[in-house]
Amino acid sequence: MLPLTSEDRARRNAALGAYKTQRGVLAFAGDWQERLRPAPAYDFRQPAPQGSAWYDRHGWDMTLAKWRQYVDALLDREGA
Repeated sequence: MLPLTSEDRARRNAALGAYKTQRGVLAFAGDWQERLRPAPAYDFRQPAPQGSAWYDRHGWDMTLAKWRQYVDALLDREGA
């Protein structure tokens, strides 16, 4: 866990407050500490599990195919 300075909290609250859907979170954000966990070593070039991605089900602009294009471009750029 990382303790947050007053500047850290202000920056986090400004970021959350910039999105209407997240403003309710601010009521609970008070003096939270940031909790981190090691991220698993995913191979993002591998296909997703069978079926559709969550965002494919909602007709959003983001699709699994588009996400994969973005990931491939980023990994190519980073040399990963």
